[in-house]
Amino acid sequence: MSTTYTIMIQNAHGQNGDYAIFNSPPAVTTDTGSPDVYTNIWASSFIPNGGNTTLSTTEDFYAWAGTTPATPTPGVTVQTGSSQVAQIGIHGNPGSTFPMTVTSGVPVLGAPTLTARQGAFEIDTDMSFVTPNSTYLVGLGKINPGLGAVGPVASILADNNSRITVQPIMKFFVATSSYRAGQIVNFATATMDAGVVDFSTGLGIGKNTAVITHDNTGAFTTRYLTQSQTVLALDAAKNKSLPSFLKQLAGNDKKFQLNQVIETLRTILSSFDDDTTSNSDLIPDSPLHWIGRVKWPAAVAFSVAAAGATAISTALVNKGYKLEVSSTSDAQKNTLWTWSITPPASNGASALGSVNVVADWNASVAADMQNDQHKNEGVNPATLSNARLNVHLNEQTPHGAGNHGSALNGGSDDANDNIGNHFSKLHLRAIDA
Repeated sequence: MSTTYTIMIQNAHGQNGDYAIFNSPPAVTTDTGSPDVYTNIWASSFIPNGGNTTLSTTEDFYAWAGTTPATPTPGVTVQTGSSQVAQIGIHGNPGSTFPMTVTSGVPVLGAPTLTARQGAFEIDTDMSFVTPNSTYLVGLGKINPGLGAVGPVASILADNNSRITVQPIMKFFVATSSYRAGQIVNFATATMDAGVVDFSTGLGIGKNTAVITHDNTGAFTTRYLTQSQTVLALDAAKNKSLPSFLKQLAGNDKKFQLNQVIETLRTILSSFDDDTTSNSDLIPDSPLHWIGRVKWPAAVAFSVAAAGATAISTALVNKGYKLEVSSTSDAQKNTLWTWSITPPASNGASALGSVNVVADWNASVAADMQNDQHKNEGVNPATLSNARLNVHLNEQTPHGAGNHGSALNGGSDDANDNIGNHFSKLHLRAIDA
């Protein structure tokens, strides 16, 4: 399954604006050298002052071939063409090579073979058209998020009888512009004051979401979000409070973020509609319905409980589990979080490891300690009853992920968010019908 990337654009410039989004040009080589690469607008959006828009894309790239209605220059719109998804050469496996021929004035891509070099795909032209050519373009395509169709994001005028290698990159630019999808822009000029979203290097590596803000000075700033921050940001955008969220996030205001957790979990994690199982729908004798409860004593700060609940929910959702989340407090101000959990149809609760059957749940939790004496200080399962199975949600390094059989391998990393300081293993329990 392809990774999905999200780009959120926030207009804080002080006035309404038109924005254009385009790719960083791929490295393109031919038998005769490096040709001129034309940059085509990938997507565009009008964003009112104070508003935002969200675009999603995947790591899928497409080989594209089409025609230009005029000599390729800035302002010319190129949309007519055909495309095929391209396999990029990676990990020693070759990429796709597509034959291209012109039939009745239309460039057509044939069935690919796997011969392209690492990091690239290839388009091989034949002798069905003449050189010099001012009509037929080939290059890189991506699905336009607004149109739902593949359009060119980078193109060159094709030479006949040539091997054209295209090496794409997951890097984007956002600029104020009235250009529309498919239009050619002068890359050097368009990027002078543009914002950058780069998922391939630097701070963007390993991240799937970027929020880019156009401020009142005209500058663009980019922030890359973790998965838990993405949940909060999407909810803030939905409620038209993204500017406030970003301001608090930039100020590292943990209290603000954590105060959003309960409402966010209720609005985001329970927003799956038909894909969400409610407590009333649970079938007691079904092994595919689980109840998980974690109780944080009153002595544990709300920030710890909220961060823990977020970590559990995020890990479960990322594994494909469908959730309904609720929280209550008792007279002693203990916090009890409850999850009703439906595993994916193809992934039973113990699919990734053996479930540990225990006779004494409290003893099991007390014994669950890492080699560095890292204890479960924040977890109190004393109120849990009528259960016979437990499922470990393992922590990541440095506290030894995988030391126990795990059905829900994932979790929280001390080095990143300090959540692990309060528990080294989170426990979910199956209700014994």
